[in-house]
Amino acid sequence: MPMFYKYFKIFIDSQWVEGTEPLEVLYPYTGETIFTTTHASENQIKKVLKNHKENEHYAYELTTFTKRDILEKIVSLLKAKEEDLTLTIAVEAGKPLTLARAEVQRAILTFKLACDLTINYHGEGMNLDLMRGLEGKMGWVNRFAIGTVLAITPFNFPLNLVAHKVAPAIAAGCPIILKPSSKTPITALKLTEIILEAGFPPELISVVPCENPLAQKMVESDIPKLLTFTGSAEVGWNLKKISGKKKILLELGGDAAVYIHKDANLELAAKKCAFGAFAYAGQVCISVQRIYIHQNVYLPFLEQFTYETEKIKIGDVLDEKTVCGPIIDEQNYKRILKWIAEAEKKGATKVTGGEEKRNNIISPCILENVNEKMTVAKEEAFAPIANVYCVEDENEAIKKINQSKYGLQSAIFCNQLEVIKNFYQKVQVGGVIVNDTPSLRVDNMPYGGVKDSGFGREGVKYAYEEMTEMKSMIW
Repeated sequence: MPMFYKYFKIFIDSQWVEGTEPLEVLYPYTGETIFTTTHASENQIKKVLKNHKENEHYAYELTTFTKRDILEKIVSLLKAKEEDLTLTIAVEAGKPLTLARAEVQRAILTFKLACDLTINYHGEGMNLDLMRGLEGKMGWVNRFAIGTVLAITPFNFPLNLVAHKVAPAIAAGCPIILKPSSKTPITALKLTEIILEAGFPPELISVVPCENPLAQKMVESDIPKLLTFTGSAEVGWNLKKISGKKKILLELGGDAAVYIHKDANLELAAKKCAFGAFAYAGQVCISVQRIYIHQNVYLPFLEQFTYETEKIKIGDVLDEKTVCGPIIDEQNYKRILKWIAEAEKKGATKVTGGEEKRNNIISPCILENVNEKMTVAKEEAFAPIANVYCVEDENEAIKKINQSKYGLQSAIFCNQLEVIKNFYQKVQVGGVIVNDTPSLRVDNMPYGGVKDSGFGREGVKYAYEEMTEMKSMIW
């Protein structure tokens, strides 16, 4: 399997067209070409921006009924095409089949939430006769679409992270320019087919895989009114610098940490942490990278964690039992091996794993004796690597967690309310998970981080608020 070799056009100016530069999509497990499409040219990018400038006003005419109807049809079509989308995600993103299937289910939920939002989100009235001279004055506040949304998405969730930008944009009535990852554009193009089939006006959406310099031209343009970007911190902060006056929503990297308290259920914590660290080869921005363990339970937890890690099934992503598949490309495969070797050279110890396997696979790796000078400690690994540390108590864990430049999500395994409250109040992250890993994300929750992990929040309602502006009317 696979050997698909299907060609896909891109969507510009209300039609499916060919770009100028061929784009081969590789199956990470074998390196073979499975799909082909094209990169948009500079002239095509100019055409996209011109089209959105001229047609943006049509979005404001979309009624609530129309938007709700479109979103309901998208949900129905996603369900009908679930297996095709699952297989597409698996082969172009190198994502194990069970995880790809779960991603499709999450995308269905994301569009359902957007559909519900069109019904349940409403404005509010205000009494304004709060002092003399304002007798009879009343007010009404509602939200209106901000304008064209420029969405730049990563490879690792090629359907659901696109959905988290597109679904609230449709609910808000915003035109959409989507720039998917060049590693995984096909899922986004298939989703666009669904969106158009559901009745979204073709002049209000463009899907343009393109080289980074052309993506930057769209970011610099004043035609998009909001940039929503998910990707690395380095790229995200650079885009912010060149984005001009547009509103920015950044969902960036992380090095998610877990604290294991002395009263934790060690078997549960070890099982959860192994999956949270090594599922999809750790290529998730909230993948478990750091585990701080109370000194009283360090050795028994490490023993249990090692046992659970060595049970993780690695291999072919089309095997239903596989949890840890290939690294997305050879460049990152070599980078990860280099980081592990560097850590060992500087004194870290491999408890297990970290070995080269066939097909761009690295066995799940636990590292001990890691210090802050090592790259695996300073940077987001985005890899099947978990660093373990022994700490005196939750206060030391909090201090060490907060030393990171990132702050996306964190977790604590503990059964004492006061310890949990202390952790929640003091740890510098966008979200805290109790008795599960920081890898947990539910699609209606506010999701985002602090520090180098970005700002703003996703989750359909919260993204909708970012994509709209409040407007008051007084009478």
